[in-house]
Amino acid sequence: MSEAVLALVRGALPAPAPPGADSLLIRGERVLAVATEAAVRAEAGPGARVVDLGGRQVGPGFHDAHFHFLQSGIFAARPDLRPCRDRDEVLAAVEGAHRDRPGAELLLLENYDETGWPEPRAPTRRELDRIDPNRPLVLRRVDGHTAVANSAGAARLAAYAPEDVDPETGRCRERAVLELDERFPPARDEIRDAFAAAAARCFAVGITTTCDFLRRGACAQYADAFPGGPDVPDLDLYLWPECGAEDIARLPLSGALRHRGIKLFADGSVGARAAAMFAGYADRPEERGILFYEDHALHREIRRGHDAGFQVAVHAIGDRAIAQVVAAFAALPREEIRDRGHRIEHFELPREEEIRAVAAIGVRPCVQPNFVGNWSGPGGLYETALGSDRLRAMNPFRRLLDLETGVFFGSDGMPASPRYGIRSAMRHPVREQRLTEAEATRLYT
Repeated sequence: MSEAVLALVRGALPAPAPPGADSLLIRGERVLAVATEAAVRAEAGPGARVVDLGGRQVGPGFHDAHFHFLQSGIFAARPDLRPCRDRDEVLAAVEGAHRDRPGAELLLLENYDETGWPEPRAPTRRELDRIDPNRPLVLRRVDGHTAVANSAGAARLAAYAPEDVDPETGRCRERAVLELDERFPPARDEIRDAFAAAAARCFAVGITTTCDFLRRGACAQYADAFPGGPDVPDLDLYLWPECGAEDIARLPLSGALRHRGIKLFADGSVGARAAAMFAGYADRPEERGILFYEDHALHREIRRGHDAGFQVAVHAIGDRAIAQVVAAFAALPREEIRDRGHRIEHFELPREEEIRAVAAIGVRPCVQPNFVGNWSGPGGLYETALGSDRLRAMNPFRRLLDLETGVFFGSDGMPASPRYGIRSAMRHPVREQRLTEAEATRLYT
């Protein structure tokens, strides 16, 4: 069977299209010509499908470099609290979900974000107990590092992470929240639906390649239910250190599903006040966040991944965590670092010395411009938690680009929308850190 031929004519093509070119000729997965409409139509032949773009912009498929692919599909089937505008609407949504999804099993609701509410306070254990104190109810915050639960839910999470659960308030964070999907996995048919939902979401916003971060349970879910083929984006997989050779061997790896590296966490999130800072949080001066590793332990884990030939991706948001991670990478043999493609996820509050260091040693920051759009506004999460001075120092996109750090973009699924991320980078609250549309688009491809 011959490959289909597609002609896209009269479009706005991005650089480096030659002057006067407004059309593309594509056969299968290969671009055959970038030329004028007349030239493309002549080369296309009578059997080609011709699409007149009418001046619309043409661009490459987007690469979302930090995304939780399977988890995004799982979340799509759960009650979504993002539309809720205040605490009362959240509680009403919980009550409705509890009524509409009866049973005794744990009910997990996703993505509340109190930072834009008139009174930015999450629901409490007592408020959730009024809905039902006996069925476990857990509300996970949009950052994925924080949750609030009723009495029954807090007890379930405290059974495996007591240090991260406050039974009085119902507030949960870090391990108690990060392990929710491992401890309470969806059914097999739900996983199949989740893969389809995640793929549909990606393709709807133009994401054609992305990634996923897997624990052992997710490795099994990929082995059992990943559909493969053209109905899902190409995926790079990063596995948590708990995953062993047997987990890797089970994965249905191919040219479009690649085991790229390992994922480590150096600190938590700003929303949980767990991103590791040198100075205390503006609204909680006694707290400076959490470092998940002692220096020597982090050096050991990064070196282990490096020596195994893997790309190592380390979550680091706060300045203290970023400094720790950069020091660990800098201890590796300098001539080997660039070849591995090591990366630091988020890299939100770097000091100048760490920016210069990653540029020098070749460790690439993977940053989330949508975080700027979500939480960098006046009175938003970042200003409330960190104060105006640190807000101005956050997410220095222009500085990272100008120093040729190899910076690139991902969304973390908050939301998975490259166009929103591009707009956010163009509208950075610090004018000196803004990117042009072309620059921001390039970092998403």
